[in-house]
Parts: sequence; C-alpha cells; structure tokens
Amino acid sequence: MVGTLPETRGSGAVRSLMGVILREYKDNGDLFATLIPFSFAFYRKFGFEAASEMVEQKADIQQFSSFKQTFAVNRILSQEAVDEAHALYMNFIRDYNLADTGTDEKWI
Repeated sequence: MVGTLPETRGSGAVRSLMGVILREYKDNGDLFATLIPFSFAFYRKFGFEAASEMVEQKADIQQFSSFKQTFAVNRILSQEAVDEAHALYMNFIRDYNLADTGTDEKWI
C-alpha cells in the first residue's frame, strides 16, 4: 500500500513513489502488481484496474497502541436512531471506494 499524510496530499508524492515502484517492478521482470486503492480513478493513470471487490486485512490491536483517542459510545435503543446512524454512515463513506455499505438487514 502507498499512502501519504493528509497535509501532503496533492504534492505529487504518491505519483513519484508509484513511478519508482513500477519501474522497479518492470526492471525485475514482474508482470503485475496488486494495489488496494483509495481511488480507482487515480490509479488507473498507472494502468491499474479493479480485480477484486473483497479485501481483508487483519492487524493485532497492539499495533494501534500508540494511537491515543478519546471517544464515547452511545447505545442505540430505537429504530429511529439506527436510521439516523445509517444515514450518517452512508454520508461519511460515499467518497471511499470499497467501503462496506452493509445490507438493510444488517442495519436493522
């Protein structure tokens, strides 16, 4: 995976990295590369196409121990609150490729 911090996006860093990586792959005789994209449109510029709709990654929770976050959890007690949470989630993920939209049954 290739990524940058939000504050450096638009600087051409990922484009430069991809150029170097793909040249290295080609020089090594590799015929294809796998990528988990944030944007299909962006990576199509490099010749990538969607090959799978299902990607699973697992990480040990301890890998995230340095990330400090304070949060609150509110239990949803009514279908109305579920509908509100569903609408909020769908609005949040609309710009993310391959995000899990779930099924109506899952949300109910």
